[in-house]
Amino acid sequence: MKKRQAGANARSRVLSIAITTLAAVLLGSCGGGGSGGDPGAEAARQVAIATVCIPPDTASSSSSVSGTSVRWAIDSGASRSYSEIPLAGDDTINPGRGYHRWIDRELVPQAAPAPVVYNRFIWRDLEPSQDNYDFSALINEARTAKAAGKKYAFALRMMIGPAETTVYLPAYAYKNPLCAHECGFVSIFTAGSAAPVSAFVPDWNDPWLQGRARKLLEALRDRLALEKIELAWLDVALWGQWGEWYTSPNYYFSPPIGTKPAGIEPITSASKEAFARMYFETFPNEQLLMHALREHSSTLTWAFTQTITKKPVGLRTNCLGKNVYPGSPLGEWNAFPADFAAIQDRWKLAPFVAELCAPDSGNLIVDTKLVRKQIASFHISTIGNGGFGNSIPDMNARWGLLDDAQKSDMLMAGRETGYRYLIGKSSTNFASDGSLLIQATLQNAGNTPSYEDWSVRLEMLDGDGAVVASTPTAISLKDSPGACSKQNIDLTWNPVVPAGSYTIRLVGSHAYWPNLKWTNLERNTDGSLTLAKVVRKP
Repeated sequence: MKKRQAGANARSRVLSIAITTLAAVLLGSCGGGGSGGDPGAEAARQVAIATVCIPPDTASSSSSVSGTSVRWAIDSGASRSYSEIPLAGDDTINPGRGYHRWIDRELVPQAAPAPVVYNRFIWRDLEPSQDNYDFSALINEARTAKAAGKKYAFALRMMIGPAETTVYLPAYAYKNPLCAHECGFVSIFTAGSAAPVSAFVPDWNDPWLQGRARKLLEALRDRLALEKIELAWLDVALWGQWGEWYTSPNYYFSPPIGTKPAGIEPITSASKEAFARMYFETFPNEQLLMHALREHSSTLTWAFTQTITKKPVGLRTNCLGKNVYPGSPLGEWNAFPADFAAIQDRWKLAPFVAELCAPDSGNLIVDTKLVRKQIASFHISTIGNGGFGNSIPDMNARWGLLDDAQKSDMLMAGRETGYRYLIGKSSTNFASDGSLLIQATLQNAGNTPSYEDWSVRLEMLDGDGAVVASTPTAISLKDSPGACSKQNIDLTWNPVVPAGSYTIRLVGSHAYWPNLKWTNLERNTDGSLTLAKVVRKP
């Protein structure tokens, strides 16, 4: 009954996207993937995500084997082909790709809620008094995510925007006698002909303040461990406006003269490394993300070569959809392509997470065309589902204010971001010793690999749908970077099971996540893919 239901569900999916399937057939088989290189060639790179892939190789079949050693019969699936879900109709939700929940909102409608929840918190709120920590808001949100089978991600900050005089340091920190220069100052500056603006700026270089920031991270690490919270990633943040590793030089150098106390200077290279190091040493086992700003190239190079963290350090941009330099983190890389070598291949090892940004000009809520180009150019793995139209107070109205073309682009952005794994063809035959010989071609039609530890396994199910045998393949999804890159499954298997009929399926399994959903029209409701039906002889 379960198998018949799975087949019915598959047929329903085929019918529901028949039109887009026809379009895909006219274009080709496998549609996805970006390529590395010069980010300045964004127009050419945009084509990469829609590139037609070469049809998968036919899985080879063994010669016929007969005799008493053959204890199996192939009921169906001796040779089988599969169809890719066309990119324009692919609403598959898998962890670590597409959109993630961004600060309590998911503005672009999706087929299901995002598997990752992201938020930000202010240091002052987490430490009301010295060594007295209140992580309740963060922990409650993380618990809710965990209860729903999701992972959590967050950033910490001690400053907000460029015109905030509010002190977001803990109350005990500002003007603490242990600070070399009061741990911060109120800057009064002008930008061009504009009226003076005031902002509180922490002293990022103060050793005592850095030490207190490390203690905050250590206390939070211990609490997360106590709660057994699974993190999707953690931003290396704390310093800069919004904790994003940038502060305006106007704070330090613009008139009126004398607003900057003697001894306070812009952050030094040593302090940048100190902030990164405190994260690396406190959270060595987590996926950490550095802000992809060209001015921090030397710190990024150090972060990519250090041996403290167990996972390769990834990247983050908080301004996807903006490209005019100066003023755009991604625009900086375009303006200085020689410097891009520092980060251009990082996506092959670790995620590049993005947040949407206000457009360069005009009254657009978001530059959707540029968003899609930058996804392809920089190999973005996941995008925060919000952060656009911030000038519109009613968040629920923002999506509705996009025109049809913009909505289409935003939906496509979620589909083009990250990985899309599928099976091209498979065969199930016999090895020379009578064991089952199972071969298949796996491809990644996406723009990045998955960075999670998936196990690609064969499972054998009995007539009741229970898994009675399982064996791993040699496939690592991390080794398939996208652009229709291929890996071949080729293994012999002779599970010890009673005589009877069985189903063989291919599963992407994970210690935390539900099964990976293959990007195949024929996939089962749990995301797996049936390869064959076999009979074990008495």
